[in-house]
Amino acid sequence: MRNAARLSLGELGSRVPLLLLEMVLARILGPALYGVWSIIQTFATYGTFLHLGVASSLARREPGLIQRGAYDEVRANRAAAYGLQFLVVGGVAVLILAMSAMVGGVYDAIGGLSTALAVLLVILVQQITITTQASAINEYKIMEISVSRLVFAFSFLLIGVIVVRFQPPLLWLTLGWVASLVVALLLLNVLTQGILVVPSADPARTAVLLKDGFPIMLQGLLRFGLVSIDKLAVFAVARPEALGYYGMGSLAASVTGLFGTMISRVSLPTLLRLREKDDGIDLLQAEFYRMTALIQVLTYGALFLICSFSPLLVFFFLPAYE
Repeated sequence: MRNAARLSLGELGSRVPLLLLEMVLARILGPALYGVWSIIQTFATYGTFLHLGVASSLARREPGLIQRGAYDEVRANRAAAYGLQFLVVGGVAVLILAMSAMVGGVYDAIGGLSTALAVLLVILVQQITITTQASAINEYKIMEISVSRLVFAFSFLLIGVIVVRFQPPLLWLTLGWVASLVVALLLLNVLTQGILVVPSADPARTAVLLKDGFPIMLQGLLRFGLVSIDKLAVFAVARPEALGYYGMGSLAASVTGLFGTMISRVSLPTLLRLREKDDGIDLLQAEFYRMTALIQVLTYGALFLICSFSPLLVFFFLPAYE
């Protein structure tokens, strides 16, 4: 519970400036442009699955390796994971450029080729950040993650409020997103005393990580697809303004799932380490029940607050979305 509280500091603390930024962007951009910004965020989230499961495999493997003191293997696995992420994103960049050359204006809906490439940069830095944060959680560097999350959130708030008035605004917002992620990632590396490693091409370790992690990644991708396919459908058939309205609702709904995601992430290393103990099954079951009960209480509380106060927020601050 102490680790969950520490992660909450960064998770919840970072949500406040990010939610504030979304409100400001929705007001300045208006429903049409904000709708496009919402779909850009969805594409970026889909892109985080381009790690193909190596990040998921690391999250499962590292606790046991750390428990046994196999730190060289831990760092070698991290290097292989980073190497695959750079390779896959580089391949996607080639495909984006080829598509642009073959189909003129294919990326106009999101602001052009430059915006598409900027989103790909977001995806790359997000992948590295997610992998590094998972490794930091496995080492119980919870407070360090919280601090880096806060720095990211406030950096993005500051940069976003400034660059949203530049032209084209969505390109500048995406580049500001990249800059904020890089700052937070470098800070996390400093706070954890060098958790980042140099990427490497290690086919043998990469194959093992993919075999273990790809099914987990696929499950996550399918789950995210189920909760976001509606937004993609609106983007395909409706005007951008409709997506802007829909994006505001999706933003509110995402807050309700925050506590479950946060507690699950911080509890996974503990559950995996408990499994290594002689009486680990009983301890793991008790911890799982306690975690589930806490998630339910916090999720229902968040749902009540959102249903109560979001109409007032729209009425007073976002009249264009009524």
